Amino acid sequence: SEVFVGTLPMYLEDYELTNVFTQHPEASSWTIKEVRVPTDPNTGQRRQFGFVMLGSPEEAEKCIKCLEGYNLRGNMLRVKPSQTKNRLFIGGLPKEMQSAEFEQIVRQHGVGIEELELVGDTGGMNKGFGFATFYNHTAALMTKKRLEEVVFGTVRPNIEFSKSQGPGGMGG
Repeated sequence: SEVFVGTLPMYLEDYELTNVFTQHPEASSWTIKEVRVPTDPNTGQRRQFGFVMLGSPEEAEKCIKCLEGYNLRGNMLRVKPSQTKNRLFIGGLPKEMQSAEFEQIVRQHGVGIEELELVGDTGGMNKGFGFATFYNHTAALMTKKRLEEVVFGTVRPNIEFSKSQGPGGMGG
């Protein structure tokens, strides 16, 4: 239910993007859950794209139809389904760790979890890595930050966004 909004004007604030979505004539047909315009970690400047979380996939579709090409301060907005990453790779796990322990740790520190998988080998051990899939990028990011401080068994694992997004491939 998240949409990507591209070609934003320079120096756009979150509230300005929120206004585009809340003041549109069709705005009563969707619910905005969250708006974010990321900043460049090196310069601190806002990026020229953002994300808007809506109440449902149907609301996201309606938003895309209504706002694609919308003129904001001379910029024609691109509004597309978000393809942000919503799956984490959790590597460097102890090979003797059991699925139940892996799931318990991730669930204790995670939010919005849809699926967990500790990849096993045929000998009853795991291969030292697993995956966690979340309902959106924000949940994955929050969980990633929390898990980076957590010890799994005796190790602190490597946690990255997964290169492959698995079935569906789309976040949100």
